[in-house]
Amino acid sequence: MEGYRVMGEKVNPLNIVCSVIATSSLNKMQVLAVNTKTKLVELRLDHLENPSILNPSTLESIGNLVTKLEDAGKRVILTLRDKSEGGKYHGPNSVKERILIELARYRPSYIDIEARNPIINNIIDKLASTVRSGIIVSMHFLDKSLTLDAIKVLAREILSIGSRFNGRQVLAKIVYKCNSVYEELPAMQAVVEYKGRLISFAIGESCRISRLLAPFLGAPFTYAYHGSLRVAPGQFKVNEVFRLWRLMGIA
Repeated sequence: MEGYRVMGEKVNPLNIVCSVIATSSLNKMQVLAVNTKTKLVELRLDHLENPSILNPSTLESIGNLVTKLEDAGKRVILTLRDKSEGGKYHGPNSVKERILIELARYRPSYIDIEARNPIINNIIDKLASTVRSGIIVSMHFLDKSLTLDAIKVLAREILSIGSRFNGRQVLAKIVYKCNSVYEELPAMQAVVEYKGRLISFAIGESCRISRLLAPFLGAPFTYAYHGSLRVAPGQFKVNEVFRLWRLMGIA
């Protein structure tokens, strides 16, 4: 693919779309992750069967997949999203912390953790002191929209932890429910102000423009699903994103 102009800089489009891989089968997750053409992959561990993910051999297999993908030039995001924020994980926080810290040993590019989870500070402290992964601190508002001022306040709070991370990348991810195109504007304005540090877009079937435009306004990347499972309302398939960019004249 040819390079795109993003905020005045030429970038590879494969670097600004994250393929979201959500499946209950670890074998299928591996096939999808290896074969997706994007250079950024999110492994949605919360969609794996809960009993299996607690198995040490399963954790080792996930870790080996992370190593394989990173060695192949892909950046990996590990996400164990709580049910309260649109995911499927509903186990104890202590188990979630153990899983993420164990998998961090395999050095994924990012660990995603919810800002409102009680284990957030433990996760940050352990990642900052023991491993080399970056962190995405996420907030998902599934029942309300946000104003620009609200997004900026939350982004400042999240990004303030960067001083504890020894120069490694800390990204804020703030998404919210949307009922009209007008409600997408705060997300798009916010990523302009926090260039390269904030991922923000609106969730909703009628609110999809912010997903498409986010990387061209300043977000480090946008999310699209690869496989058969869409994990959020309004989420595009990876191929749809590239096709729409070409139709919009962006590509």
